[in-house]
Amino acid sequence: ARDDTFTIRAYGESHAADGTVIARAWCESTVQRTREFLDPTDESDITTLPSEPANQTFGRRFKVISFRWLNADEV
Repeated sequence: ARDDTFTIRAYGESHAADGTVIARAWCESTVQRTREFLDPTDESDITTLPSEPANQTFGRRFKVISFRWLNADEV
């Protein structure tokens, strides 16, 4: 396993009852997937499936490195 870093952008909007858009928002986050499992009972360098239920369900640990709101002209 290795560390990976991702940049994720998201967009959302709010609508009035008649369907018109009344608000928009954009955000960006940098997220790092680490080698460590969520439950540290399993070693991070195992080559078989993890034994702990939390690790079987959720896998490796993720860390939010940064988060920011974006302006419309940044997308």
